[in-house]
Parts: sequence; structure tokens; C-alpha cells
Amino acid sequence: MVIREVVASWVGATFNVSMLNPRPLNRPLILVKTPNLFSTKTESVCLIKAAYLYGKTRRHATALLYQPAIMDMIYDVNHYDWDDLFRECYVKAVAVYRDGNRQPATFFNAAETAFLASIGCTPQELYDFAEDWCGAQEPSFATVLLITAVRRDYFLTIQKGQPTGHVIAVSDLPAKDAAVAGFLWLPRQIAKARAKLAGEMPAELMYGCGGDRTFFKRVKVHPADFLRVVWAARDDDQKIIAYVQHCIGNG
Repeated sequence: MVIREVVASWVGATFNVSMLNPRPLNRPLILVKTPNLFSTKTESVCLIKAAYLYGKTRRHATALLYQPAIMDMIYDVNHYDWDDLFRECYVKAVAVYRDGNRQPATFFNAAETAFLASIGCTPQELYDFAEDWCGAQEPSFATVLLITAVRRDYFLTIQKGQPTGHVIAVSDLPAKDAAVAGFLWLPRQIAKARAKLAGEMPAELMYGCGGDRTFFKRVKVHPADFLRVVWAARDDDQKIIAYVQHCIGNG
């Protein structure tokens, strides 16, 4: 058992035994493992840092970050052990959140931010996962990794590592009480999944939030599986509905 230092003084089981093992001392993120690549180029660090220093809004900062000169450097990152590097970022996000930091843009250094961008992820997304883990002990890191893996696959294969530059408006989403085929929240969940796949989620939204988790538990669907189904279905909502009906009918 591990006593977690959360506001509500919650005690719960260790969600992964490996988290009790000491981390290797020779794994400073990217900097040592990838000599002469993105993280060790002074000009790269300066460019990424500038994007976040001079971006007046989150959208503006993101636009600056994805300038071609910066993107060329980002994709020098070694993807062989991306899951281990992502875990380090997640653990850091949880620790920084527990320390009281509520500014997602300050959670990671330039190299870490560049790594996240290289897999189609943002500091805001890790902030949201850390916030919910510290407050509700959900979702687990395993779920976070699976969700991120789908987004990474879509980003690298469908988008060819190029973000759309578009962010959806919260007001464009179906209402929380919207339903289709008798499933409350499903219209909203489909729209959020498409935005998550495309990397177009606004800062105000989280894929896998409390409302999402309630829906997924009710229909017996894993949030990462749902993303892949939405990806395969493209614009055919009926295929998604049929999948949900199948899952809840065989649960």
C-alpha cells in the first residue's frame, strides 16, 4: 500500500508495483541519451523556450512552437523508448501538481516539451491527467499511456507529424445531455474523441474526464479502444454506435 498525499487524505493500493522501484540514475530525459540531437542543441532549446515566453495565449504559443524550423528539430527525438520518456514526464507532472503548481506551461523544460510535441501531446494534457489522478485516483497511468499511444499513432501516421493548427470551440460540442440511440453523452464523446485524435482539444476540455469515465464505465468500453474505433469509423457515427451497442450487450 502507498499513502498518497492528496487533499482528501486518501489511501489506496499501489496501481503499479514497478513504481516502488528506484528510478535509474543515468536517465536524465533525452539530454544524455540523444547526444547531438534536439535536446542538446542550444538553438533548439532557445527556440522552444521563446515560443512559450512570447506566446501571449496557449494557441499563440502552440503556433509558434510548430514553426517549420522548430518542428525539424523536434523530430530528431529518439522514439525507441518514447513510452519510458512519457512515463517520466507523467511522474513529473504528478509531482509538480502535488507541489501546488497550477500553471501547465511551466511543468516541463524545453526538451520535455519538445518530446511531448513529437508524440502529439501537450503539457496541458498531462496537467489534466495529473490533476485527475491527484484528485480522484483516475485515470491510471496505464490508461493514460494507452490513450496517448493512440493519439501518437494518429499523429505520426495520419497527420505525418504535422498538427492541424486548429482548436475546436467548446460551444461546438454536443450538449452534455445529448443522446443518440439511447446513449446519453455519446454524441459529445464522439466529438471529443475526434478532437483528441486530431490534437484539436481546447485547454478547457479533457479526454477521459470524470464525465467521460462515467460514460465509458456505463457502456463497458475502454477510452483508448473508443479512440481507435472512432479512428476506424471515420465520419460514420453508425459504426461507433453499433460498437457501443455490441460492447454493452456483451458486457
